[in-house]
Amino acid sequence: MALTALPREIRLNIFEFVVFSSSEPPVSPAVGQESRKCVPGVPGIWQAPENNPAKELLLVNKQIRDETQYLLGHMPSVYHVDVMYVKECGLWPTWTLPCPPRTRYIDQVHATFRLFEPTEDLDPRFNNSLVVRPGTSSSPTGVWAFWQLLAFVFKFGPRRIQETDSPRSEGLTYIVKDIIIDVAAPTDGASHLSIMVDDKAIHEDSELYSAMLFGDLSAAPERRLADFISSLLDLITNLDFSSINAGMIVYENIVRSVTVLINGEEFKRYDVDELYKVQHVDYWGESPERIAERQEKYAIWRTWLDDRRHRMQQGLTLGDDRPYNGIV
Repeated sequence: MALTALPREIRLNIFEFVVFSSSEPPVSPAVGQESRKCVPGVPGIWQAPENNPAKELLLVNKQIRDETQYLLGHMPSVYHVDVMYVKECGLWPTWTLPCPPRTRYIDQVHATFRLFEPTEDLDPRFNNSLVVRPGTSSSPTGVWAFWQLLAFVFKFGPRRIQETDSPRSEGLTYIVKDIIIDVAAPTDGASHLSIMVDDKAIHEDSELYSAMLFGDLSAAPERRLADFISSLLDLITNLDFSSINAGMIVYENIVRSVTVLINGEEFKRYDVDELYKVQHVDYWGESPERIAERQEKYAIWRTWLDDRRHRMQQGLTLGDDRPYNGIV
């Protein structure tokens, strides 16, 4: 039976399943690696072209195209991104994008993180593009590429960053009601002694071995990666002297929550509204002049943000009048 001969309701159900399901992710980093390009000015993030599950339906005939466009006009604002974290070779996001958001408000962004060992069939251009190392501060060096992925969603929406996009540009931002981060168990067969460097380097250097485990080796790799991601979320949701400039975007752009899952099971949940209510900065520096300046900027920003969050919760129009790009 031809597709067009089916009852319209059944056809729409079929189209809905095709269009709204997340695309099948690459089985390994080697698949499609030639199409990945680094985000301009941001080393360590290698993007692939978006997957558009609606594209083929739009090309069938006028009837199918019209029905698909009808669905796209009524689709929930839920977007999926697959992120391969290839140790020392970067974060490799691939978006499923049936259509761009219709408004600045996005219901949900669902990110799946998958850990991979670098393999010999990868292009050398990826080597050492993202080196995550334990640092002396509250977060390892190199970790900010993970934060940058979050910032790009708010700035540009659920899509690949173009060469004409400026990460530092001002303008409209997207508001996300809920973010889900699902850390999946590795499927590449590697032991993943470390989530920071490849197993070969760990075996060759005993000092590196002890420094690079990040977490209890008895824990599964996906648990250690979830701990790692949560450590960054802990940092940026706690507005203190070292993290406030990075953490501002969380409260400016997330309405409800960030939930970290491990293999689909909830691991940690961040209630953004509740966290916002208890924020208090204890340390502002040493210079009395700088302390006074920062406290004043923070008070102005909080007043502005109180109003913004009230409007966000009601889905109202937001201005682009952010008082400061940073507090400290």
